[in-house]
Amino acid sequence: MSCSISQNSINFSIFIDCTLIIDSIEVNLGSDFQICDGASTILNAGNNFPNMDYLWNDNSTGQLYSVNSDGLYYVTVSDDLGCEDSDSINITYSI
Repeated sequence: MSCSISQNSINFSIFIDCTLIIDSIEVNLGSDFQICDGASTILNAGNNFPNMDYLWNDNSTGQLYSVNSDGLYYVTVSDDLGCEDSDSINITYSI
């Protein structure tokens, strides 16, 4: 806040800094599922919120993860405020 006084008036300036805080992160990769042998799928760990960090089981860091083999996949999502959540999904291939 600042203040200045002149002969016939008093001027005040007030500056407000607003920050939107998302107080929780929820990661949901969905239920375990099976896909046909030779097929691939994309896992999506995010909601396109800004300032999110993604860490997958192979240390890749994108919001999207391409799967082309069976296995257990997991991701941890965190923000710059220290909030984080994790999820995993088991994908199996059928012949």
